[in-house]
Amino acid sequence: MKKILMIICNCKNTKGSVSTMNIKTFSERLKESRKANNLTQAELCKLSGVTSATISAYESTDDKKGCNPSLDNAIKLANALNVSLDWLCGTTSNKSKIEITDFLKTLVKLRESVNLAIDTVDLANDESKKVLPNATKLLNSDDFIRDIFTLEQTAEHNGEHFTYTENFIYFDNFHISRFLSEWQKMYDLYSSKTIDENLYNLWLDKQYKDIDQQIKANEDECIKSGDVSNGNNKETQG
Repeated sequence: MKKILMIICNCKNTKGSVSTMNIKTFSERLKESRKANNLTQAELCKLSGVTSATISAYESTDDKKGCNPSLDNAIKLANALNVSLDWLCGTTSNKSKIEITDFLKTLVKLRESVNLAIDTVDLANDESKKVLPNATKLLNSDDFIRDIFTLEQTAEHNGEHFTYTENFIYFDNFHISRFLSEWQKMYDLYSSKTIDENLYNLWLDKQYKDIDQQIKANEDECIKSGDVSNGNNKETQG
């Protein structure tokens, strides 16, 4: 399972150390982020729950004073500094921490100007994979056919060979998959004016809030249990 939010470094548990990271990079980026947030080590201690002495040791590039951080502490520090854990550990150059709900909000906004079709497919059923009703509806719409005809005529006029392909994206994440499935149903009701814009937006806001709460609960549970493999991609029970 791929994780969107919180996992990284190919680490197995929160009790051991982050063994696949670059310790020097972690030290430099930790200090850089702390100073960028105008925090002292004591202030970062209060925000993260990691002791000042431990933070000082992490920031030291001296082989005798420096130490390898536990994944538990690395997660706490990344969250306190609002940076991605993989950036802090030196496994990516992308500093930003991207939340699932940020991505979903962008997708909702994008739909205002870009045609988007969402279909729920049973991946265990080969016949089901062939049935994409919303995509088919979009591809057979008058506007789409007219656009394709225009593009085809332009290509023919320029002596070019015309081809057209569409992209289908699969998200291996429970929260995204469930949101997309339910969102398509609500969007259909909104598009048909069965529900108004206010109710549609209220539903969206509730989904974002619920997803954030579920992810936070899962992250806390995973840190406590030492299992960081599914924190951002599992359904909250109960």
